Amino acid sequence: MPCSAVTLSLATITGIIATALLAIAFSTDNWLYTEVKRAQIQ
Repeated sequence: MPCSAVTLSLATITGIIATALLAIAFSTDNWLYTEVKRAQIQ
């Protein structure tokens, strides 16, 4: 069963990194606002 232990530890590390990146994303104001004018495209 060493494969399941490796998978569990990788999933835990990935979950921690994902949570940290989400916290950074929501705490910063570096979001881009994109406006698409469809009338000019067509």
